[in-house]
Amino acid sequence: MWLARMPMIFAIAMIGGCGGDFCRIASPIYPGEDDQMTEATMRQVVQHNETGEKLCRWKP
Repeated sequence: MWLARMPMIFAIAMIGGCGGDFCRIASPIYPGEDDQMTEATMRQVVQHNETGEKLCRWKP
């Protein structure tokens, strides 16, 4: 259940000014062709990558 709350945790960290910490430790997630993910997991991956694009200037 904690995994479902991860986007909220990242949002709180960003509001608190921890964007630099996120950029230092995070990297884009690239699911493989054989990965079978739930719809919720796919949403979290997209949200994670979009956060990196905004905060860390990751390129899609």
